[in-house]
This record gives sequence, C-alpha cells and structure tokens, in this order.
Amino acid sequence: MCENVTSLKEVAIILVGLKSDLRDSNSVQPQEAQQLVKELGFCEYIECSAKTRDNVQFVFDQAVHHVFENKKHVSGKKNEKCILS
Repeated sequence: MCENVTSLKEVAIILVGLKSDLRDSNSVQPQEAQQLVKELGFCEYIECSAKTRDNVQFVFDQAVHHVFENKKHVSGKKNEKCILS
C-alpha cells in the first residue's frame, strides 16, 4: 500500500497517531513515527486523543492547511478532489 501512496506526489498525507492518552511501552514512539513520515515523504505526524480532545481540532486544521498549500503548487488541473479517510 505505501508504494502506491508515496507515488502520489500531489497528495498531502498526514500520519495521525490516535489514542495518545493510552501510550505505554508497546506503543509507537513519536520518534519512530517522525522517522516514518520522513522516509515516506508525508507532510507531518500528529498525535491526538478523542477521549481527552487533545489535538483533534489541530489535525483537521492541518489537513485543511495542507490541502490549500498543496493547491497552490498544483496548477492546471480540473476536478481536483480532497479525500479524508
């Protein structure tokens, strides 16, 4: 899957770590996630928790920011789409 995703240069991808309120020794550490973001060419890594509401709004704010920032760099295309999944 990553091979297909990383070949899409016009797609802004944010890696989001969920349930940050439940971090333990088995969790992915932020440094590991940051390294993955760098290796795959994603925009950024953000941790959030729906339970505590930490950074939830920030995730959406950054998604919108990257869509508009990316739109500035992609020109001449019609029917541009934004997919949140």
